[in-house]
Amino acid sequence: MGPCISWQAFEVGDEVVQQFLDNGFPQSVLGVLRHAGVNDVSAKPHIDLCAANALWLFETLGVPLEHIQISGICTYANYDTFFLCSSIRNSIWSDFYGHLQKVNHGIA
Repeated sequence: MGPCISWQAFEVGDEVVQQFLDNGFPQSVLGVLRHAGVNDVSAKPHIDLCAANALWLFETLGVPLEHIQISGICTYANYDTFFLCSSIRNSIWSDFYGHLQKVNHGIA
């Protein structure tokens, strides 16, 4: 699996945790946990997307776990490396969406 946000950085609300659980992802495999925030104040839950994806590949597609490799690169922690790509992607989609709006309204 390629780079993605790490479980340490992927803070979610309880409603997101519930969506994962409702869709069959076990809490233990997801790595949903509350970790201590500043001064040991409880923070939001975190989800391990790599574990969730590995589980999905294994259970849904039958990919053996030993064939699944995880890059371990966090896009949040390595913001400077990945920001440019997401900025370009967002700009392209924004331009495309703007063009569609013009076409739909007979402007372009």
